[in-house]
Amino acid sequence: TEQDCEDILTRFAAILEVIYAEPNRTFKIAETPNDLYYPEQWYLSQSKVPAAWDIEKGSETVIVGVIDTGIDYNHEDLEGQLWSNQAEDIKQNGELDSIDINGIDEDNNGYIDDVIGWDFTDAPNFPDQGDYLNPDNDPMDEFLTGHGTPIAGIIAAKQNNQIGISGIAPNIKVMNLRAGTASGFLEEDDVAEAIVYGVNNGCRIINMSFGDVAFSYLIRDAIMYGKSKGVLFVAASGNSGNSVPQYPAAYDETISVGAVNSSNSLAGFSSFGDKLNLVAPGEGLFSCQINDDYGSNNGTSFSAPIVSAAAALIWSHHPNYSAERVIGALYAGCTDLGFADWDIYYGHGIIDVHNSLSIS
Repeated sequence: TEQDCEDILTRFAAILEVIYAEPNRTFKIAETPNDLYYPEQWYLSQSKVPAAWDIEKGSETVIVGVIDTGIDYNHEDLEGQLWSNQAEDIKQNGELDSIDINGIDEDNNGYIDDVIGWDFTDAPNFPDQGDYLNPDNDPMDEFLTGHGTPIAGIIAAKQNNQIGISGIAPNIKVMNLRAGTASGFLEEDDVAEAIVYGVNNGCRIINMSFGDVAFSYLIRDAIMYGKSKGVLFVAASGNSGNSVPQYPAAYDETISVGAVNSSNSLAGFSSFGDKLNLVAPGEGLFSCQINDDYGSNNGTSFSAPIVSAAAALIWSHHPNYSAERVIGALYAGCTDLGFADWDIYYGHGIIDVHNSLSIS
């Protein structure tokens, strides 16, 4: 064991004739992912992700829930990267097959045939295109070129498959929690239900790239429930470019993430203020889009998943950490920007994934 090794080294070091004693460590070559669009992912270097990969690439036991417009679960670069409910997946292949749709709630969780997550969207007040009215077991992303899909790609797109991009935490799993319509509207009750589902089905982290100035007691209660179960919540600070708090990012129990550009200057659209915790790249973030496509994305919506993925790497490396300890490592690892220490524009600074992993 590690302790046995330390004991042996201590005994050797005490021998007068021994100059030094150390373990025979192994090294790993520094490789560059072969994903086709990896050179377009400048934000990975800015966030010190490649160096972090020498320490950790994630564990499939760590699940990040993405509450959003859904995820294109057929995307070529997300194949095998999404969470599946093993109790409902008859073929155990991580896909929603016709044989899985048997009308039976095998795990008695109240959701029938929820093989690949759930569509909580029940929005009669927002008539929309596509699937917006009835909750079901098909959480497909129908938003323009995708919103939940690029978020999932930033977090965990497959690495070294010679196509697409590289996710920050390519070995973890992403849970598909659709609560948004094709036009990007989310209702409070759908979001709250998605939170509870994610918590009850194993999420360690929940990413929320949406917001409003209205304080929702319902969503706050759901977040408090998740916090009581040790779940960590990450949210986009907002794209209003002012200091007006937006929720859920402004809840005390949530990590609020703002956006910077490639020069580490605050993005013009990024909301700031006394609830901001840290920043991450948020302009021109190349990621997956629906229908096996790829493209650039702007907004704090795409800054938040960088932090969610960083938290997933820390938890993969230290599975027994509490949410509070993971949060502490995220903040302590930041590179300070703006005024010394914390400030309303950059919070604790820009995320440094390698540093947070190294000091955790």
